Amino acid sequence: MRVNKMDDILMQIYDIKNIEEVWIYDLSSSISVDNRLPIIPSLYVSYDGGKVINLCNKDKFFDVLFKKVREVYSVEKDRIIVDKEKSPFRDIKIKIDDNTKRILEENRLLEIENVYNFYNNKKSYSDSLLVQKDEFKFYLPIVLYHLKDIYSYMNITINYDDYTINGYRDNYSINVKIDGMDEQLYVKYKKINEYNFEFYIRSSYDKFNSITMNIDFRKDRINVMYDFKNKNVNGEYDYFINNNEANYSHKLYRNKLLVNKNGKLNEVNNEYKKYTSLDSEDNMKWYLLPWNGLYGINNSIIKVNDVNYFMNIHNKYFSIIDGDFLLKEYLSKSYNRKLSFSNGDYKISLEEVDKIITGIKLFDDIYVIETFFDDNGVLNYYYDSYLENKYFYHLYNAKKDLKTDNLIEVNKEKNVIYGSDLYDKNNILKLVRGIK
Repeated sequence: MRVNKMDDILMQIYDIKNIEEVWIYDLSSSISVDNRLPIIPSLYVSYDGGKVINLCNKDKFFDVLFKKVREVYSVEKDRIIVDKEKSPFRDIKIKIDDNTKRILEENRLLEIENVYNFYNNKKSYSDSLLVQKDEFKFYLPIVLYHLKDIYSYMNITINYDDYTINGYRDNYSINVKIDGMDEQLYVKYKKINEYNFEFYIRSSYDKFNSITMNIDFRKDRINVMYDFKNKNVNGEYDYFINNNEANYSHKLYRNKLLVNKNGKLNEVNNEYKKYTSLDSEDNMKWYLLPWNGLYGINNSIIKVNDVNYFMNIHNKYFSIIDGDFLLKEYLSKSYNRKLSFSNGDYKISLEEVDKIITGIKLFDDIYVIETFFDDNGVLNYYYDSYLENKYFYHLYNAKKDLKTDNLIEVNKEKNVIYGSDLYDKNNILKLVRGIK
């Protein structure tokens, strides 16, 4: 018979009481900066007659320890400790510095959890239930925009007015006009991972050179690379962040650099905020991408001294096509230490969240929402155990405010779910509970 036993550290955490000393400090640096959260937060607590626990945020159960200490401290913070050996003639209070006290009282240390606490204790799935959702359509506008721009440098005009798409899974054909003539583009699509996509494009048109294009969504940029293998022409577009502003660049090479364009993207009002803030606030500046996607930015750099600085990254990419929408979200806190003896930087990544939300429109303002948390390679027990590589689902009514209880599990009474059920939007309602 198998007996499950609770982890020893977890048992110690749950037994915390009679706190004597608590200290939150920065494991990455001995430098103390007022009003700044620790880069690599560590928590030391002495309790119940000299028992001690000391964990940093890379350790298993750090988040549990912080919540438990905060819970106990809120009850015991005014408790008088009687210590007859150390202070026989006077009573003392819990030993705590001002910075630790501020963090505990404001509950700011784990503020990054606001990005995913909507999914606490909710049912998850290891595979996508929307197996037949058409990802291709979300990335095709990016391909078509860059293809048209690239060929403009070769005096070839591509027109996409009233184009139609035919195909399935990895292979598609698109009706277009090239130099005024009706033609078809043949596109082979390959998904490398959730953030990287490759396209091979060809045509029967004699002036059209086959091209390979790669789209890569990164934390601080969207990168589009292209290569005409038979013409020795290649280049790349970058849509990137610099000083919390969105910029673009394009470099085209043919044995040498022929095109070198740079500029800024235009900031716009986000008319889709009800979708881009589905489960967390963004407080972002939004920029219009040339294919009508949106780039959201909320980044900051705090300089500690001449050799240390703290960088917070929070970016989103949003696209809406035929009523359905795609939202990619990146959030990380990083610590960069400039090395005096080299040109490189030593970077420590802290908490990271890579989240992808797909909204499939059923009718009117009713959506079924799929949320996927990517494998980001950062050691965080909560993220690794409950979110990483998991899919969550809920129905969303865009006309109403979203509340936690709107997260709805797929109906457990349905033992077998077919891709065709989810492809038919009307049948999705049979798989989920009604909107609350």
